[in-house]
Amino acid sequence: MGRPVDPELAVRRRAALVAAAYQVFGEVGYHAAGITEITKRAGLGRGTFYIYFESKRAMLDAVFDDVFARLLDTAVDVVGSTPMTSWADAERRLRAITERMFALFDENPGMTTIFARDGLIDQEITARVFGMLSALELSMVSTFEEAVRTGVVHRDIDPEFAAIAMVGLPLGVLQHELREPMSAVRRTALVDFMIDTLGASLRPTR
Repeated sequence: MGRPVDPELAVRRRAALVAAAYQVFGEVGYHAAGITEITKRAGLGRGTFYIYFESKRAMLDAVFDDVFARLLDTAVDVVGSTPMTSWADAERRLRAITERMFALFDENPGMTTIFARDGLIDQEITARVFGMLSALELSMVSTFEEAVRTGVVHRDIDPEFAAIAMVGLPLGVLQHELREPMSAVRRTALVDFMIDTLGASLRPTR
């Protein structure tokens, strides 16, 4: 019998493979990425790859799971930590979510490429992307429902529509970033524009 596998070592190796795949997919795309390059980046042998993943496609699922978890954690963290008792609070929350998402993509440049370029490879991945967007929208729906109850936003708004707009605006910007990256100054101006545009329809009437 062989020596039992150290559970902590197994977790570290799997995480190293996911991190390496994340880098390689972000640099060359899923189709051009090779398992040998992924294992090399991870500092592991090619045979180790198949202990944790049955195929490169299974690895892509793991990478998307990691991307989704980071995006959702970012949104949930802001929603759970930022009070909202006035429109000024709502603006701070919306701005924090938008800026944190931009920062997440800036700190992980491969994330934008993977999400935009590899997100529609097949029906399963497409469904995972759509599921992630739905989860983000759901987290924002609760934010706007709270805002309606407390009178922070106009009582007649549809929380679901507001959530769709809030999630869709920064994602549209990220798509633009792939084609024409923005300067920090222009990004800040765009965030201001997005918040002002939403505010024009969401602020309670006096």
